Amino acid sequence: MILERLQEALRNILSYKTRAFLTMLGIIFGLVAFVSMMAIGAGAKEEILKQISSLGLKNIIIQAKLEIGEEDKLKARGVASPGLCEEDIAYLKTVLPFIENYSCYAEIKDKSLFIEGMKVTDEFKFKAVDGNYFKLLDFNFIEGVSPAGEWTARSRGIILPEKIKRRGFGNAQALYQPVWIEKELFQLIGVFAPSGVKKTRLEEEDKTDLFEADSDVYLPLDLFAHLFPEWSQNPPHHQLSGALIRLNSVDNMASRKQLISRILQRRHGGITDVEVIAPLELLKKSQKTQEIFNLVMLLIASLSLLIGGIGIMNIMLANVMERTREIGIHRAVGATRNDIVLNFLFESLLLSSSGGLIGILLGIVSSLLIMKYTGWHVIISLPGVTGGLLVSVFVGVFFGIYPAYKASRVEPIQALRYE
Repeated sequence: MILERLQEALRNILSYKTRAFLTMLGIIFGLVAFVSMMAIGAGAKEEILKQISSLGLKNIIIQAKLEIGEEDKLKARGVASPGLCEEDIAYLKTVLPFIENYSCYAEIKDKSLFIEGMKVTDEFKFKAVDGNYFKLLDFNFIEGVSPAGEWTARSRGIILPEKIKRRGFGNAQALYQPVWIEKELFQLIGVFAPSGVKKTRLEEEDKTDLFEADSDVYLPLDLFAHLFPEWSQNPPHHQLSGALIRLNSVDNMASRKQLISRILQRRHGGITDVEVIAPLELLKKSQKTQEIFNLVMLLIASLSLLIGGIGIMNIMLANVMERTREIGIHRAVGATRNDIVLNFLFESLLLSSSGGLIGILLGIVSSLLIMKYTGWHVIISLPGVTGGLLVSVFVGVFFGIYPAYKASRVEPIQALRYE
C-alpha cells in the first residue's frame, strides 16, 4: 500500500519535473547550509577542546603584563613593582595547599638561531623553562625524551619544534647535534611534533602565547640569566614572563584564580602587573561562544528550510487546483478523504525528502571543500546527517498538511463539474 502511494506520488512529481526541482531548491540549499554548519561547528568545538585541554584543565597560567625592563619605568614614576619572579610562585606554593606543582618560564626575542652555520628564520620565540614545564604541558617528543636531570645550564640542552629542526637538519637524525643562539653553543636534546591543533581566535583578553608552543625554542631557565644579562639586573629577583601552576583539582577554579591574583597583587605593592588565566574557564567561554555561533547558523539554515517549505505548500496548493477533477474521480470510485490526504502528503514528503537527500550530499561535499581550501577542521557526524534528513521529512509533512486537507475537502460532484 505504501509502495503504491510512493509510486503514484513519483508519477505525479515527474509530470511537473521543472516546477518540482525549483520547489526543492529551497530544501536543498537549507540542508547544504545545515550540514555544513553542523560539520564546521563540530570541528571547531573539537579544535577548541584539544587546544585548551593541551594546556591542562587543572592548570592556571600566570602571565606578566610588564615587559622585561618596564619595572624601571614604574620606579621612575614612583611606583614600586618587582615584576613576576620565581619567589612569587614559590610563595604561592607555600601558602596555598591546593597547588600541586608549578613551572616558571621567561621569554626573550630579537635573538637568532643558527644551525650548521645557517640562520633560521625568526618565526619563533626563545622560551627558558624549568624541567617541570614539560610535565605540566603535553609535548609529543619525536626525538629524545622529556628532559629531566639533563635539563640544566651545564648540559646546555635545547629543544626545537619539528618544523625548525627540519629547516636546519632536513629529515636526518639531529639528536645531540650542535645548535647556536648567536655565538652560544647548545646541544639538541629533543624534538617535538606539532600538537595538531590550529590556533583559534579567542577574545583579546583570553589570548595566551602558550597556544603557540609549536613555534617556541626551549632552553634551561637557569641558563637564561647567563645568556641575557638584562634579565638579571637585580638578582635573585629575576623577572619572569609567566608561570604554570598545577592545581590538585578543577573544583572552585574561579575562586582559586582570584585568590592567586590577589596574593600577587599584594606582593607587588598593589600593582596589577600579572594576568591569571584558567584554561578551564577559557574552555567554558569558548564552548558558550561556539554554541551561540551554531545557533545563529542553524537559524540561518532554518530560514532557507522555511522558504523551501513555503515553496512546497505553494506547489501543492497549485496541484490541488489543477487536479480537482482527478480528485473528484478518485472520490467517485470510492476513495475516502483519508486516501486523498495520504496521496498528497506522500507527494509532499517525496518532494522534501528528495531535496533533503540532495542537500545532505551537497552539504557533505561543501564541507570537504571548505576543509580542503580553508584548512578548517570539519567533522561530518551521523547525528548531523540524520538530523538534516529528519528536518526535511518534517518540513514536507508540516507544509503538506494544509494542501492535503484542502484536497480532501473537495466535494466529488463539484469536482467532476470543474473545468
